[in-house]
Amino acid sequence: MKVLLVIFLLLNQYFAIGTSFLKIPFNSRSFSLSEAGVAFTNNPSLYRLNPALLYSNDKEMNAHISYNSWLLDAKGHSLIIVQPFTKNYTLGLGIKSLSIDNLEFRNDIPTSEPLSYFSNNGTSFELVLARNKNQFQFGASIKYIGIESYIFRSQGFATDVGLIYNLDSYNLSIGASLINLGFMNEFNSNIPKLPTKGSLGLKFQPILKNSKIKFTSLSSIDLFESNKIAYRFGNQFSINNIHLMSGIYLYKDNFSISGGFEIEKSKIAISYAFNLSNHDLGIPHIFQVKIVIP
Repeated sequence: MKVLLVIFLLLNQYFAIGTSFLKIPFNSRSFSLSEAGVAFTNNPSLYRLNPALLYSNDKEMNAHISYNSWLLDAKGHSLIIVQPFTKNYTLGLGIKSLSIDNLEFRNDIPTSEPLSYFSNNGTSFELVLARNKNQFQFGASIKYIGIESYIFRSQGFATDVGLIYNLDSYNLSIGASLINLGFMNEFNSNIPKLPTKGSLGLKFQPILKNSKIKFTSLSSIDLFESNKIAYRFGNQFSINNIHLMSGIYLYKDNFSISGGFEIEKSKIAISYAFNLSNHDLGIPHIFQVKIVIP
């Protein structure tokens, strides 16, 4: 069975780690909103959707640590460090990795034991800078990407760019981003393709005066290569420091719903997200902890 799984992983780009790990969410809020948060300002940990989101009014450094249990027993880890400096700039550092372990290597002759075991993994290191100017937020990132499977390796670099326009009088934000613009070197005689996409999103947050309840509505459109389009919708309902989130993802005949929550207490926030999809391959989860560093 694992032999078939290895072949399936190597032939199908969607399930192989390859550069496809760059499409997988590593943030619980992003995941629970079905990644509809392209314009979700004041949430710097969402910068992988739009680097302009990294900008934060906070004066303290904060770190976001997450664990990702994905499909086909893939495991992911992520660390994001957000450091505001001066009044209008925020600097971010991100590391994420996804791996599938204990895959069996066999030849054409049936044997009771595999010849060896190997892993598929992908890793990226990201440096991000965001700026605020009047009603605009700008952001850009540069990242190193590395993928490995058995004895084959590939490395490359990519950049993300994005902007946000805030219409404060309408409680509305508009965001746009271009993700994974870059290159990879050769991997087993082939050059991996980066999952480049453009996104356009909206955030609307009506203000309820003298109320501890807040509601945020989000939507976005992703444009992939070959003019493929995906639609995302998300909502966040908040009471004081408790946030409940949900999202919907639509792409051709693929459909999924997401949900999750976040609880903030003093300088720590704990969040969880899950996803249900029509592919019946399992239920991925993300656990995340945010720590404010004085």
